Amino acid sequence: MASFRTGVVTELISLRPGMQRVMVDGRPAYALTQIVGELALADRVVVNTTALDRGLGTGGSDVVHWNLSRDSLSLPGPGHVMSVRYTSVQHDAGTWDTDDGPGAADGPHDTRSLVHGVPVVGCVLHSHAMALCAAICAAQPTARVAFVMNEAGALPLALSDLLAASVEAGTVSVTASVGQAFGGAVEAVTTPSAVAGCVHAGANVVVLGPGPGHVGTADPLAFSGLSLVGDLDLLRAVGCRTALALRWSSADLRDRHRGLSHHSATLLELMARDHEVPVPDADFAAAVEAVVASAGAGSSPVISDPVDVAAACSAFGLEVSTMGRALADDRGALSAIGAAARWAAGLSSKVSGSTYNG
Repeated sequence: MASFRTGVVTELISLRPGMQRVMVDGRPAYALTQIVGELALADRVVVNTTALDRGLGTGGSDVVHWNLSRDSLSLPGPGHVMSVRYTSVQHDAGTWDTDDGPGAADGPHDTRSLVHGVPVVGCVLHSHAMALCAAICAAQPTARVAFVMNEAGALPLALSDLLAASVEAGTVSVTASVGQAFGGAVEAVTTPSAVAGCVHAGANVVVLGPGPGHVGTADPLAFSGLSLVGDLDLLRAVGCRTALALRWSSADLRDRHRGLSHHSATLLELMARDHEVPVPDADFAAAVEAVVASAGAGSSPVISDPVDVAAACSAFGLEVSTMGRALADDRGALSAIGAAARWAAGLSSKVSGSTYNG
């Protein structure tokens, strides 16, 4: 059940596109300005307190639901497709792929043609996705990396401090949000149209993954990253060059995530299409091959010299942590992400604007 209360804005902390952080009666809170507008000191607001009341890490703050200091708010969008549909915060984000959306001015677009041959790497965790973007840019300075955010984690793209830092650092050139997710420079109805929109905007390599807020359980079929099965299979079917960045850890104390995570193993078992799986060495490759052979699946490991992910993140001024640990302290995770970065960087040069040159 949800919990709400009213309070007063006592401090303005920070503001960036789509996100404002404040204090409400001494508790941290944030407002999604695309939905509720900007706040001012002494504004009386309604906040959703559910996560903090339950001691959860989701966002680490209360969420401003409405500003009682204004009688009304109108923030017209450029189209007609709703995000967060059938809730009190539904809004028109302006999907680029509709006939009245932002892409209509220079459309129509042939999605299959735009995405053909484009390298797309799927990541289970948001932090890994951002580290991957940095490593790709370190390995290939001409790479224009797009981050496509699916619905598996947070729906507001603006929520991610790490993504905002990555955009500022230049390691993410284009952002896209898919379906009910919102806030990307490219808003799209489906994952293929999101990739097409990113390529149309100049991207030559795509990292696909969730926003912050991964949900995982001990059940191998009950984790939010499972949506990558459908996303990657669909992208492969329409002509993308697809790969899975392994979730691998040498620091996680949980057996199910130490070495090859059971999440990545499940993805390898269930994906119906053949995808490439970049790995840093023969040991990683053997783990992948064992899972694929047991499931009768078709994805295959590709040994790739790993990019130094820790150095890349440091060079771009990004502090990346995952599951409460500094990513730099997890040698296994760095190796897996680094291999995926090398794979993607090598293919990015074959895509120029909206043309595949492979």
